Amino acid sequence: WGIWFFSTYGFTGFNLFLTKLLEAKGIHAGNLYRDAFIYTSVGIPGSLLGSYLVDTRLGRKWTMVIFTAATSVFLLFFYLVNNENQVILVS
Repeated sequence: WGIWFFSTYGFTGFNLFLTKLLEAKGIHAGNLYRDAFIYTSVGIPGSLLGSYLVDTRLGRKWTMVIFTAATSVFLLFFYLVNNENQVILVS
């Protein structure tokens, strides 16, 4: 339960402070609603894939490990971006 709690807390915190993070790096979103739509819509395939993988040989544990590791890698990439096009690409 702890992993789910901290994952949800981290995801919510990331989304709340996303604009501040981008502003601190000098990236100003041209169309905030479009970008927010892109950020949230890319989560749909991930949710569908995760729900499928839970019922495979991987099970809940390894699905969580793989998705958490992938999230960590892409969060690092997201932190290292320098312009708006890279932000959308990494999303």
